[in-house]
Amino acid sequence: MSLSDILYKYKRLCTRLSNSPLPTIYLTEEEIISIHEEVMEEFGDEATIGVVNGEALTHLVAVPDIEESKPYGLYQEAVEYLVRCARDKPFAAGNTLTGVILALEFLSQNGTEWRGDVVLLECLAKRAEDNPNLDSFFALELFLKATRIG
Repeated sequence: MSLSDILYKYKRLCTRLSNSPLPTIYLTEEEIISIHEEVMEEFGDEATIGVVNGEALTHLVAVPDIEESKPYGLYQEAVEYLVRCARDKPFAAGNTLTGVILALEFLSQNGTEWRGDVVLLECLAKRAEDNPNLDSFFALELFLKATRIG
């Protein structure tokens, strides 16, 4: 095991044990767009890459500004990325899968190892897409089940 591996594991352990965890790292607009482009190149039609709803993208970038999500931690904020992308459709196509990847990337950047069921996450994203009034507690419960935490 390399020194950087040891330091990484130590940092993660300290974060979990600490009462004052490291500051949360949020996705930037550039990262969100880049993730969408990668998703579309891998799974979709490259001709449909692009932002079609700038207001929805701004709303997606504003996840850290949502005060009510903070008491529920990283998982609630990950759910916000997933639900907002699927529901508000900032991109021409691929919003559901992009939302799933955004949620997982957000958790990863914040040192949370994800083990779960991608199919359940896709179902949650699809439900958010079909139901604009999806209850955030219900969405969080489904997300935690998909990540085998709840």
